[in-house]
Amino acid sequence: MESKISGLVGLALRQGAVSLGLSKAVELIRSNKASIAFIDSSASKNAEKRMINSCNYYNVPLYIVSENLLGRATGKADLKVLALPKGNLSDEIKKHTGGLKTFSSVTNTGVRNDG
Repeated sequence: MESKISGLVGLALRQGAVSLGLSKAVELIRSNKASIAFIDSSASKNAEKRMINSCNYYNVPLYIVSENLLGRATGKADLKVLALPKGNLSDEIKKHTGGLKTFSSVTNTGVRNDG
């Protein structure tokens, strides 16, 4: 599942359809153009809080991926956060997120759940 997501994220990057890094991802989310967001499991608490708050407010699903998956998928070793705009590719990625953990949309405490 994560390998499929990794491949699709790499494809989206080649198409130029990815906002890389915390500030660019939050910018895309706040412009109401984001469809889905990912955060590395080793991201800082500050990054988690900013992404949780932005994604909850704008109703964007935020998925947690295993450590360094985003870096491997994009070739950017230290990448911890990315967001994808609305479109066919992000819809395809959403189909493969079934087993990924997400942050609870009920609280902003960083509590993780499985759905």
